[in-house]
Amino acid sequence: MSCSLLVFSLVLGKLLGVADIFCVLVIMVISYLPHTIISFAAWFLILKGFMFAMMKNFISWLDVAAGLYILLLAKGIGHWIPTLIVVIFLGQKGLFSLV
Repeated sequence: MSCSLLVFSLVLGKLLGVADIFCVLVIMVISYLPHTIISFAAWFLILKGFMFAMMKNFISWLDVAAGLYILLLAKGIGHWIPTLIVVIFLGQKGLFSLV
């Protein structure tokens, strides 16, 4: 593996981690945000999940589920328990990718 490809993969991992943390922040202040930002965060997770799921990564299906759950939250459908689970899942994924 060349050095530039290694640097690219490390930077991409960090950027995806920051994006996961952004999605956590979106969930935390969802009632104050415009629908376009909420939709962006949800569709980002869904598309990222499908992209990595094609590589047979099971955790990526949880990204898809989190994105779909954010869409439900945008419609006012949600409960604090699954919301907490999604926040913890995305938050730990984001923080671990930054370490």
